[in-house]
Amino acid sequence: MDTKASPVEVAVDELKDSRETSDGTGVVLETIARVDGETHDTLIEVKQADAPAVAVALMNVTPDDPPADSPPEFPPALKCLAVGVLHEANGDGIRLHLQLDSGQVLPLEMDDDAAHALVKGLTAHLQGR
Repeated sequence: MDTKASPVEVAVDELKDSRETSDGTGVVLETIARVDGETHDTLIEVKQADAPAVAVALMNVTPDDPPADSPPEFPPALKCLAVGVLHEANGDGIRLHLQLDSGQVLPLEMDDDAAHALVKGLTAHLQGR
């Protein structure tokens, strides 16, 4: 007898809200999702370690595949209206707060080497304009 559960197919149609879990170890996503083809209000809890992969997966979802003869496009991205820079809590780098057009703030932490590389890349890009 096979005791393995069948995989559940979940497709997120809309992200309605997000919040930190009560214990601070992740986020809860309030969504409208199709679960095995049926639409439901769905709560998805994502542990902090998995949040970057889930965010990238949600951003890279496109409703339709482009025709094979069309030029490649960048995947969908979040629209960032402003960026704030803070010292990282442990003092080993910086923390960016990206203000998104949805009103959400996406915090990102990076070490000093990554921050220097970001500044270098932004400077080179902006000087070329």
